[in-house]
Amino acid sequence: MDILLKGFASGVIVMGVLLAERYFGAKVAGILGGIPLVFAISFAFIALKTGKEGAQNFILGGFWSLLPTLFFYFLLSFVTLRNGDHPLVNLALTYLLSFVLIFLILSVIKT
Repeated sequence: MDILLKGFASGVIVMGVLLAERYFGAKVAGILGGIPLVFAISFAFIALKTGKEGAQNFILGGFWSLLPTLFFYFLLSFVTLRNGDHPLVNLALTYLLSFVLIFLILSVIKT
Protein backbone atom coordinates (compact mmCIF):
# COMPACT_ATOMS: atom_id res chain seq x y z
CA MET A 1 0.00 0.00 0.00
CA ASP A 2 2.89 2.31 0.85
CA ILE A 3 4.30 2.10 -2.68
CA LEU A 4 0.91 2.89 -4.19
CA LEU A 5 0.63 6.09 -2.14
CA LYS A 6 4.11 7.17 -3.26
CA GLY A 7 3.32 6.39 -6.88
CA PHE A 8 0.05 8.28 -6.66
CA ALA A 9 1.75 11.34 -5.17
CA SER A 10 4.36 11.35 -7.96
CA GLY A 11 1.65 10.92 -10.59
CA VAL A 12 -0.28 13.89 -9.22
CA ILE A 13 2.84 16.04 -9.49
CA VAL A 14 3.44 15.02 -13.11
CA MET A 15 -0.22 15.66 -13.92
CA GLY A 16 0.06 19.11 -12.38
CA VAL A 17 3.10 19.94 -14.50
CA LEU A 18 1.34 18.72 -17.66
CA LEU A 19 -1.75 20.78 -16.84
CA ALA A 20 0.44 23.82 -16.23
CA GLU A 21 1.95 23.33 -19.69
CA ARG A 22 -1.50 23.15 -21.25
CA TYR A 23 -2.83 26.29 -19.58
CA PHE A 24 0.26 28.43 -18.99
CA GLY A 25 2.87 27.18 -21.48
CA ALA A 26 6.02 25.09 -21.51
CA LYS A 27 8.14 27.67 -19.70
CA VAL A 28 5.90 27.63 -16.62
CA ALA A 29 5.79 23.81 -16.76
CA GLY A 30 9.59 23.76 -16.91
CA ILE A 31 9.82 25.96 -13.84
CA LEU A 32 7.38 23.77 -11.92
CA GLY A 33 9.01 20.59 -13.16
CA GLY A 34 12.40 21.83 -11.99
CA ILE A 35 11.22 22.27 -8.42
CA PRO A 36 12.34 19.24 -6.41
CA LEU A 37 8.82 18.15 -5.46
CA VAL A 38 9.55 14.44 -5.88
CA PHE A 39 12.65 14.89 -3.73
CA ALA A 40 10.56 16.58 -1.03
CA ILE A 41 7.88 13.89 -1.06
CA SER A 42 10.52 11.15 -1.00
CA PHE A 43 12.27 12.92 1.88
CA ALA A 44 9.05 13.01 3.89
CA PHE A 45 8.35 9.30 3.40
CA ILE A 46 11.94 8.28 4.10
CA ALA A 47 12.23 10.53 7.16
CA LEU A 48 9.02 9.11 8.60
CA LYS A 49 10.15 5.56 7.93
CA THR A 50 13.84 5.70 8.91
CA GLY A 51 14.10 8.63 11.32
CA LYS A 52 16.85 11.19 11.67
CA GLU A 53 19.75 9.11 10.32
CA GLY A 54 17.87 8.07 7.20
CA ALA A 55 16.72 11.64 6.60
CA GLN A 56 20.28 12.95 6.95
CA ASN A 57 21.65 10.35 4.55
CA PHE A 58 18.90 11.12 2.06
CA ILE A 59 19.75 14.84 2.17
CA LEU A 60 23.44 14.03 1.68
CA GLY A 61 22.55 11.94 -1.35
CA GLY A 62 20.46 14.85 -2.61
CA PHE A 63 23.47 17.14 -2.44
CA TRP A 64 25.53 14.66 -4.45
CA SER A 65 22.75 14.54 -7.05
CA LEU A 66 23.17 18.25 -7.78
CA LEU A 67 26.16 17.54 -10.04
CA PRO A 68 24.36 15.14 -12.37
CA THR A 69 21.24 17.31 -12.25
CA LEU A 70 23.12 20.38 -13.44
CA PHE A 71 24.96 18.26 -16.00
CA PHE A 72 21.61 16.91 -17.21
CA TYR A 73 20.07 20.38 -17.67
CA PHE A 74 23.11 21.81 -19.44
CA LEU A 75 23.58 18.79 -21.70
CA LEU A 76 19.89 18.56 -22.60
CA SER A 77 19.88 22.27 -23.41
CA PHE A 78 23.00 21.91 -25.54
CA VAL A 79 21.85 18.91 -27.57
CA THR A 80 18.37 20.36 -28.02
CA LEU A 81 19.78 23.65 -29.31
CA ARG A 82 22.04 21.74 -31.70
CA ASN A 83 19.47 19.13 -32.76
CA GLY A 84 15.93 20.12 -31.74
CA ASP A 85 14.26 17.85 -34.31
CA HIS A 86 14.72 14.72 -32.18
CA PRO A 87 13.72 15.56 -28.59
CA LEU A 88 13.32 11.95 -27.46
CA VAL A 89 16.76 11.01 -28.78
CA ASN A 90 18.19 14.06 -27.01
CA LEU A 91 16.46 13.03 -23.79
CA ALA A 92 17.66 9.43 -24.02
CA LEU A 93 21.25 10.49 -24.71
CA THR A 94 21.18 12.98 -21.86
CA TYR A 95 19.77 10.43 -19.42
CA LEU A 96 22.35 7.85 -20.46
CA LEU A 97 25.26 10.22 -19.94
CA SER A 98 23.80 11.52 -16.69
CA PHE A 99 23.51 7.98 -15.33
CA VAL A 100 27.15 7.37 -16.26
CA LEU A 101 28.03 10.42 -14.17
CA ILE A 102 25.86 9.16 -11.30
CA PHE A 103 27.65 5.79 -11.31
CA LEU A 104 31.02 7.55 -11.35
CA ILE A 105 29.98 9.64 -8.36
CA LEU A 106 28.71 6.57 -6.53
CA SER A 107 32.00 4.79 -7.13
CA VAL A 108 33.89 7.79 -5.69
CA ILE A 109 31.78 8.29 -2.56
CA LYS A 110 31.32 4.52 -1.96
CA THR A 111 27.82 4.70 -0.53
